[in-house]
Amino acid sequence: MKNTNLVLFVLILSLYSILLNGCDSPEPTNSIDLMDVENEVLMPDEMPGDFNFSLKYGVGALNEINTFKNSYTKDLVEDGTITTDLTFSKNELRNIYSEMKRPFNILPT
Repeated sequence: MKNTNLVLFVLILSLYSILLNGCDSPEPTNSIDLMDVENEVLMPDEMPGDFNFSLKYGVGALNEINTFKNSYTKDLVEDGTITTDLTFSKNELRNIYSEMKRPFNILPT
């Protein structure tokens, strides 16, 4: 449980970091450009059954949590990258989805 909380914390912190800093990686085909959204992005109250995400972060966006592939890739800087299996439980995915739904303001008003 402690490792799960750490992974969730890193995930949320990374998401905020990406939104604040941006990155040069190509956008996924179903991404939303937050700069083009006038109001807010509405997500369904209930997590869709096919909910997955890919989160790239860090220098060059070489770190990645990818639930489509059930993998985590860590940038080892001078030693390249390493990828391992990572599968979230349905409950963990619901918690992540809930955190993604929380409103946050990254742009000054």
